[in-house]
Amino acid sequence: MQARNAFKSYFLAVHRLALLKQCDIHQFWAHQSLEENLAFLRVCKLKMLRVVVREVVKLQREIGRNKKAMRHWRRKEKGLHGWYMDGALYV
Repeated sequence: MQARNAFKSYFLAVHRLALLKQCDIHQFWAHQSLEENLAFLRVCKLKMLRVVVREVVKLQREIGRNKKAMRHWRRKEKGLHGWYMDGALYV
């Protein structure tokens, strides 16, 4: 979700710049030098990458938590470590 928002804000920024220069988006890209365009894209790409990486890390953590919870639940269900499914300790 955040990645999509970053992408949107990047395009809005480009359009705003184009409006400031009073030309349409294609003219805007044409008027900029290639180096300027690449630098601008690089900065935006890095920002977006950071957001995407952050989201992926969040998802991985969530998956890890779910896996851990499942593992504990399975152990409990099987009766490993002295626990039954109802949580009663057996000897």
